[in-house]
Amino acid sequence: MRFWNGFVPIALVPVVAASFHYGVVSCKSPMNLEPLEYGIILPSYNDTCEAATSSNLEVQQQYNLGESDHYPVVVSICNVFVVWSRSTHNWTSLHGTTAGVCYDLSGGPQIQNCNVGVAACQYIDEGYCTSHVCATPGSSEAQ
Repeated sequence: MRFWNGFVPIALVPVVAASFHYGVVSCKSPMNLEPLEYGIILPSYNDTCEAATSSNLEVQQQYNLGESDHYPVVVSICNVFVVWSRSTHNWTSLHGTTAGVCYDLSGGPQIQNCNVGVAACQYIDEGYCTSHVCATPGSSEAQ
């Protein structure tokens, strides 16, 4: 019986899905009167202001803020095309094979500041979507 007792704790550990975060980036440069603003989707393992303002599209995907309020947005995140909707708080893969629910952050939006060259930027993390799409690289959840 002792042998089987060793497996009980392993069986009771919940499997936590990786996720991706959505938010807004705003960058103000001394050369521009109006700040540059865009929506952003990031893997949860790298949801930082530096990643949100990176030009590396493997790290993040930008989208038009005005369109996202009215229409679903198609982005490639973690090598998977997803259709994400700000208004319905859900996502599906482009081919409809996987889907998930999105949630606002329980404590409200979280703000991070960073600098990109001479621009002062702000990343507002608004929420996350549950998914196995963006598992931490090298984890057993990675696809």
